[in-house]
Amino acid sequence: MRPLPDPDATRGLAPGGSQKPVLDAVPAALVRNATGTWGDEGRQWLEALPTLVADVARRWNLTVETPYAGLSFHWVARVTDADGRPAVLKLGPPGPGHLRDEAAALRAFDGHGAVWLRAEDAERGALLLERAEPGTLARPLVPASTVRDAARRDAEATSVLIDVANRLHRAGSDTTRPDHATRPHDTGRPHDTARPASTRPTSTAPGGTAPGSTGPGRPGVALPDVAGQRDAFAVYLRTFGDRGPLPRTLVERADRLFAELCDSAPRRVVLHGDLHHDNVLRAEREPWLAIDPHGVVGDPGYDAGALLYNPDPPRRDSDLLALVPARVEQLADRLGQPLERITAWGFVVAMLSEVWDTEGRTPGISPRHGGPGPTGRAFDVARLLLPRLT
Repeated sequence: MRPLPDPDATRGLAPGGSQKPVLDAVPAALVRNATGTWGDEGRQWLEALPTLVADVARRWNLTVETPYAGLSFHWVARVTDADGRPAVLKLGPPGPGHLRDEAAALRAFDGHGAVWLRAEDAERGALLLERAEPGTLARPLVPASTVRDAARRDAEATSVLIDVANRLHRAGSDTTRPDHATRPHDTGRPHDTARPASTRPTSTAPGGTAPGSTGPGRPGVALPDVAGQRDAFAVYLRTFGDRGPLPRTLVERADRLFAELCDSAPRRVVLHGDLHHDNVLRAEREPWLAIDPHGVVGDPGYDAGALLYNPDPPRRDSDLLALVPARVEQLADRLGQPLERITAWGFVVAMLSEVWDTEGRTPGISPRHGGPGPTGRAFDVARLLLPRLT
């Protein structure tokens, strides 16, 4: 069945007169994830999506191009504004608040290591983002396991992500820059964030907020604490007990260690929350820019975790696993954290990823019928790091 209707609202979204098909159909993965994650709210959002795209394009004076391939949880497309500047439009259900957290994180980063947030319309669940060009992923930097000198090339790839992480964390810990003012009236066009923060105008986008500079403890930022993610371990243990796909002792160890790491954090910054090779793009303004931050606050070491089992987490490859110890040492050195903390965060985040993959699954039945699926490379990384924990 066609996931979405194909009304006139899905075509002709170009203010300049260009007629471009935008929503011929929504990918099955987006339909599955939106309904599975957000239930009725996700279904209602999908049904309203053609009208929503048309409404946002009209309000922000955008020419909407073909959506990106591989949409999974959000509708994302290349767009051009009224001045001919390229941008990216990202839409999602407004109720869950995840896009509000992403917007708050991008304001905190203020273009340092991440794409600019050009406009936000929280009521419609819409973000207008800087388009990173050429926009190629960092994933190809990671060599195939059969490539000669794979360790050196993997170190170069890891260095790219560490550079981005350090820029994000420096920006996300700066509490010296004042918030940007906001203006209560619509300007009729998206806010300009192509210039440095000190020279950017401070008016708001239609129905949204002005992208400013915020950080932990600064008025105007309200991001969840990463410590709240610990609840996932308790949910797993209540759901599966000893019958789950993960050893109970490892889940309990990760649960305790997560609390210890959060309680002993040497400092707290705005974190990306999902920093890995598919969320870092080659760009021109800076060599590489991060996209899709989850927007949480906590210990900088947390952001090292996802780097250890990416890219391509479902692929279990012993040669790629062998690169993990060198990544841990490189991360500890370049992030300025003790080796044991990076090791511990790697174990915790890897176990957390596996626990999240079991959410909504039923114990004792096959994956085909809604049971938990097989573990992936994150679990292999957790087992590798387990004996190295202090």
